[in-house]
Amino acid sequence: MKILINKHPIFAKIKSACKIRMMQNDLHKLHKSVVKLQSSSLPDDPTPGDCIKQANIPYGQNVEVLIKKLKKDLPVLPAVVIRLLNLVLDEKSSVEDISKIVRVDQALTAKVLKIVNSAAYGLRGKVSTVDHAFTILGFDAIKNLCLSISIFDNLVKKEQVGCFNKSHFWRHSLAVASVSKALALLVNYKSRDEAYVAGLLHDAGKLILMQIIPEEYSNYLKKLNSNPKICIGFEEKTLLINHALAGNLIFKKWNFPLSLQRAVELHHGTKMADEKIPDLAAIVSVADFICWTQGLGSFNLFIQPTLDSQMEKIINLKKVSIEPVLKTMEKELELNGKIFNFKLTEPEELKKSLQKANFELGRINTLCENIKKKQDRQIRALSALNNIAFKIRKELKPSQIIQNVLPEIREGFGFARLVWLFVDHEKKMMILSGIYGEFKNNVPMASLGWSWDNKIGFPLCTCIQNKKIIHLKQDDCADESNPNSYLLRALQSSELILVPISTDNIITELLLLDNPEGNTFISADTLHLLDILAMNLGMAIENTKLFQRNAQMAIIDPLTNIYNRRQLDSSLDNEISRSVRFKQSFSIAIFDIDHFKTINDNFGHSAGDVVLKDVSEIIKKSCRKIDIVGRIGGDEFLAILPNTQMQQAFIFAERIRVNVEKYELHAQNLCSKYQMTISIGIAEFDSARDNAENLLHKADKALYKAKQKGRNLVGVL
Repeated sequence: MKILINKHPIFAKIKSACKIRMMQNDLHKLHKSVVKLQSSSLPDDPTPGDCIKQANIPYGQNVEVLIKKLKKDLPVLPAVVIRLLNLVLDEKSSVEDISKIVRVDQALTAKVLKIVNSAAYGLRGKVSTVDHAFTILGFDAIKNLCLSISIFDNLVKKEQVGCFNKSHFWRHSLAVASVSKALALLVNYKSRDEAYVAGLLHDAGKLILMQIIPEEYSNYLKKLNSNPKICIGFEEKTLLINHALAGNLIFKKWNFPLSLQRAVELHHGTKMADEKIPDLAAIVSVADFICWTQGLGSFNLFIQPTLDSQMEKIINLKKVSIEPVLKTMEKELELNGKIFNFKLTEPEELKKSLQKANFELGRINTLCENIKKKQDRQIRALSALNNIAFKIRKELKPSQIIQNVLPEIREGFGFARLVWLFVDHEKKMMILSGIYGEFKNNVPMASLGWSWDNKIGFPLCTCIQNKKIIHLKQDDCADESNPNSYLLRALQSSELILVPISTDNIITELLLLDNPEGNTFISADTLHLLDILAMNLGMAIENTKLFQRNAQMAIIDPLTNIYNRRQLDSSLDNEISRSVRFKQSFSIAIFDIDHFKTINDNFGHSAGDVVLKDVSEIIKKSCRKIDIVGRIGGDEFLAILPNTQMQQAFIFAERIRVNVEKYELHAQNLCSKYQMTISIGIAEFDSARDNAENLLHKADKALYKAKQKGRNLVGVL
C-alpha cells in the first residue's frame, strides 16, 4: 500500500508510542526467560476469579455458558436498518434505491428532513423531500446520515444504564468511522463505505454487553476508572468475554458481511496463531488508536493508547499523512455534534489529556531506554559467556584458562578489577593466581594471601563453605563491625562479587569481581550468568586436570612416580638429536638392584615395591634438574645425563651406589639382616658410531661386567 508521507507534531507522539510498544514487545520476547520487567506502577490486573465474584457472575459459569446467554439475548436489528446497511455497502446502489427505503420508513424520513433543515447544515431554502435532500447534500452524505440515524435510534438511543456514557461512546464511534474512511482512501482500500461502517460499528459489542450484563459491565467500568488500561485482556479477565467477540456474535446474528464480522472481531489483534489480520481490521484499529490519542475515547477516561505491532505491519504509521485525516474528522464531528447533540472535546480537556500523554510517553521512553541499556548489558554478558565457553574448551592448562577468562569477563560484564584466587584447603589460604585491573598499593598481594580465618578472609571463607555467590555492597556493610566490611575497605571498593568455582565438588578457585566506583549495574540476571560462568569454568578446570593426570599416566611409572620406558625412549632420542646438533657429549647409567628376586621371595612383593620406590627416590635425589630418570622395567632404572662425560658419569654412579648400600639402615623393618646393594653400568655417547640401541647395549654390557665382578660395583667398558 502506498501512503502519503507527512510529519505532524501531535502524530509524532503517536508514532513514537507505537515504536515504543513494538520495542517493548521485541524486548519481552528476547528476555522473557531471563528478565521480568515491571513497566507500570498501576495495580495488578484482577484475576478472573476475583472479577467473577465482584461482577456477581455465578461461580463456575464459563465462557461457553456466557456466550450462549449472549446469543440468546442479542437484540434483533430492524429490517430497514439491515437493508439500508446492505445498500450502503453495495457499490452498485443508487440514490433511488436508498430513497425508496427512507420514504417507506416515515420516522426515518421525518428525522432526515428535520436534521437537513436544522441549523447544523445552514441551508437557505427549506428541504421538503428526501430526493431534494439527496440533491443538495449529495449521495455519500445522505446515505451515511441515514445509516447513522438508524443505528443511533436502534442501538444507542436507549435508556442510560449505570455509568456507561453513551454520548462519549457515540462520539467515539463517529470519529473512528470518519478516520477509517479517510485511512481507507490513503491506503487505497477497496471500499471507503465499508471502512466507514466498520468504524461506526467496531465497538457495538460494548453496547451489547452493557444491555445484556449491565451490572457486570458497570463493575468493569468502575475497575477501569481505578486502573485505566485500554486492554482487551483486562476486559476479558473481568467479564470472561471481550467486546470484540460480542460484536462478532451480534454481526453473525444480523447476517452482516464476513468482512465486517472479521474486522470487528480482530480490530484489537486478538487472533489465533495462524490467522492473518485483515486490512479492514487494521484500518479500524489504527483509526481507534488515533481517536484515543485525540481524547475521543469511548469512555470519559484518560487512557494511554497502544497499537498492536501486527497492525503497524499492515499500515505503516511512519508514512501516514495525519493532518488531512484529523481535519476531516474534526469537520465531520462538528457536524455530527450538532445533529446528535453531543459536545466536542473541550480544548482545555484535550490539553490535559495531551499533557498526561506527554508524561506517559516520557515515562515509557525512559522505561524503554532502561530496557535497551539492560538488554545491551545482557547481550555483552552473553557474548562474553559464549566466547569464554569457546576459548576454555581448547585450553589444556589451568593457567591459560585464567589468562583468557579475566579479560573477557572484564569486557563482557564491565567489572573494573578482577582477581583469581586458588583455594588451599590444607593451609586455609587464598593464593593469588591471576589479576586484571589496577589495585592501589597492590592491595590483593598484601591482603588476600592471608588465612581465611582472619577478618579480611571472613567473606571468602563463607563463600567457600556455602558454595554460593556472595554479593557485597558498601551500603549493606556500613557498620564497621560487619565482618564483610573489612574486605571492602581493604580493597577500597564500593561493591564486589565473590564467585566460587568447584572442581570434583570442592571449591578450588574463587573469582573476585570488583566494582570500585559502582559504575557497573549488577542485577539478579548478572549473578545468574556468573553462576553459569562458574559452572563452565569449573568443568573446564576439571577437564584440564583430568587431561594432565591422563598425560602423566602415559609417561609416568605408577609405582615409582618416575618416567616409564616409553618416555625414556623418547627422551633418549631427543638427547641424541640435541647432542649431534650442538656437538655436546652425554652419558647414560643403567641401575640394577642386586638379588632383588630374593627380596620378593623372602619378604613378599609389598616389601619389594617399597624397595623399588625408595631406590628410585635415591637415584632421583642424586640427579640434577636437567637429568632424566626412569624405570626401564622390573628392578632396572635408567638415568640420562646431559653434558656429562664418562669420568663425571662414574662419580655420579658411585655416589648412588654408596647411598643405596646405606639403605640397610632404612630397611630393617622390611628386610632385616639383608644387605641391599646395586650394580651400575655407564656408557658415553659417541656421535660417530652410536645410536640409541647401541648406547643402551654398551651400558648394559658395562652393567653385566659389574655383576660378573661380584656386584655392588660401577661397570665401565
